[in-house]
Amino acid sequence: MRCDRSIESLVFRKPIFRWWIITLALFTPQLQAQSLPANSIDSVDLTLSEEVQSAINNGVAISIDGAFAVRRSWWFIHTSSKEKDHRFAIQRHALSNRYIVKRDDLDTPHIFLSITEATNYIAAQSVMLLEFYHDADNPYSMRLSLNKFDLPGPMRLNAFLSSDWDLDTGWLER
Repeated sequence: MRCDRSIESLVFRKPIFRWWIITLALFTPQLQAQSLPANSIDSVDLTLSEEVQSAINNGVAISIDGAFAVRRSWWFIHTSSKEKDHRFAIQRHALSNRYIVKRDDLDTPHIFLSITEATNYIAAQSVMLLEFYHDADNPYSMRLSLNKFDLPGPMRLNAFLSSDWDLDTGWLER
């Protein structure tokens, strides 16, 4: 109790502290939700490194997670709400030498001649999903990232240590 009283007497009886509290109260903006800054979504670039492409060509299935959320900020606190997740899987079909992309284990597979076509398809589908979720009241943002936890065990440690496996678009908005 004694400590509380000394703080009260310091804050409320000293003119400099009263001036500071009044200034803080007058010039601090009101606490309100604001959208977090995000990059514009002119185009999504999903360029895979040589090591990731080599892994896909050797039969490793790669998962790319798409996170869609309404992101808000109150001063230094950042929150995401109404989150929706989608997963895209890329794998190489050895007999046909084609690349197969599946979405959420529900979609029929799409077949492509090259990895670049497959990643462009994932980027286009992600933008379409973002536009589907987006409305004026809830501006959604999107983030695509490589899921390292779905890799086979022997590759997982290298994926976490090497920067070649870092694929993250950051938060993008419409």
